[in-house]
Amino acid sequence: MSFAQPPTIFVAAANSLRNNMTDPTYKCDGVDDHLQIQAAIDALPSDGGRVVLSEGKFNVATAPVINKTDISLEGLGYSTILMPAGDGLSLVGADRCNIGNMRITGGATGISIVGAKDSIFHELLLDEQTASGIVVDGDAPTETVFRDITMRDVDGIGFSYVRTNVDDSGGIYMDRVRTIRGAGSTLGFSLASSAGSETASFIFMDQCVADGYVNTALLIDNLAQVRVSQSWFAQAASATDPCVDIDGSFAVTIDGGTSMQGGAATGFALSLRACHEVILNDVMFGGSCDFAINAEAGINGIYLGQHHNFLASGDLTNSEENLYSRTVFFKQGPVAFVTRPSGGTFDVMAILDADTVGGAPKYIRNSNGTLQFLNTAFDASILELLDNAELRPVDLRQTGPNLGFYNHATSTQQVLATGAAATVDDVITALQALGLVAQS
Repeated sequence: MSFAQPPTIFVAAANSLRNNMTDPTYKCDGVDDHLQIQAAIDALPSDGGRVVLSEGKFNVATAPVINKTDISLEGLGYSTILMPAGDGLSLVGADRCNIGNMRITGGATGISIVGAKDSIFHELLLDEQTASGIVVDGDAPTETVFRDITMRDVDGIGFSYVRTNVDDSGGIYMDRVRTIRGAGSTLGFSLASSAGSETASFIFMDQCVADGYVNTALLIDNLAQVRVSQSWFAQAASATDPCVDIDGSFAVTIDGGTSMQGGAATGFALSLRACHEVILNDVMFGGSCDFAINAEAGINGIYLGQHHNFLASGDLTNSEENLYSRTVFFKQGPVAFVTRPSGGTFDVMAILDADTVGGAPKYIRNSNGTLQFLNTAFDASILELLDNAELRPVDLRQTGPNLGFYNHATSTQQVLATGAAATVDDVITALQALGLVAQS
């Protein structure tokens, strides 16, 4: 059995050296170059083929549309530049397509995708768009791969994934996708559904970056099955929105050394709202914001595993009890965490009974070689372990209540009278008062 080689059609830009050669099938004149690009796509047979764009600039008044399967549209690297007046490129029902090796500069939306099942987008630079870098209609069949893509100085949303129904249409897979904000940027990655909470999406992000955003760098809104790993999300110092915002979502995992860098002091590195079954493990919080996590009402089943808190203020959340008392752990999450209670000057280990909703944490710290157990107000030691392994209640060094035995209530220290008037009965009475001996 033999297969015919898919045809390859060359399109040369007006300022390309190839324009003066005989090999390009289509030669552009620098005006309405989308006509030649579209003609090349339309000339491919129904079973697909390849269009290669030369180096140089292509002035695109209307976005070329790929509405066939098995099409490859490739440039010769970032020296191939599409310069659209509106959108740069549109794919509609374009399954098993290959788009890559070019730059799209300016215009409204760089690439619009409505159905690109089993397609791959790679080695792309999209910059200076006014609306979005890439927009994916998640209601259409996806199972689409995005790899080695940079969106820079996009005024609107860098990467936008939009759902309006809850049907499973497949997943998207992002590997080394970067969006760097511009002056008018609003969101880095916006992954959102208007169809209600927990819309099945199956989104996987690995080694992705959203950097320098005044607003949110990563939004996960009303989606289910999202995995983020080895990624970096950071805000500008003036940011007030959360750096990463997870709202109304289910089965979200963020791990693998992912970093969330909050902006202004009033903001958060991470906001959790009305979501459940969220795993945060091997993550780093940093930046200039006051708190790492904003834990609002309606969260449930949050697993906070290994994490590194490098915030300037040092606090994990606006209230650790907000996070833990609003969360049902089923003993799957840690009940010990590092924090700095309000008004405190030292980081301490806080221990909370996960089975007691709303239970107040107890704090432990090492102070000058002495292990201290502190009260919930963090203003006094309850128990100390000294260097010589002596364990003693702090009150033994003070006047006031002390230990009692034989179910005897604690009593104040007893002063034993001395002198001729003292008797054995005085000694017995003092011991009984302390509960050290029982009265027969």
